[in-house]
Amino acid sequence: MATFTNAKLANTALTTTLTTTLYTVPASTTVIVRSITVTNSNTTTTRNVTLDLDATTLLAAYALAPKETLLLEVEQVLDAADLIRGGQDTGTDVSVLISGVKIT
Repeated sequence: MATFTNAKLANTALTTTLTTTLYTVPASTTVIVRSITVTNSNTTTTRNVTLDLDATTLLAAYALAPKETLLLEVEQVLDAADLIRGGQDTGTDVSVLISGVKIT
């Protein structure tokens, strides 16, 4: 019988490597990504944010204004070994919080 567990999948600052792995789905696990919160803490500079779930691009150099928070409500299923990746154009002032359900 499957076990469903609500989980914080990632809570981190983005780096300038646009393909930084933020989360890898563990073996024998399926994940349903439910929400993604992206915040630019910079007070004066827009940051360009890229974010993808496995091979699906959610944000492609999205211009996140200073002090802006973007909430994405999604229902994306990821299988074992799938990746959540992302980054920003410069600096480390954009943070991302990703929540979902782990099914084991």
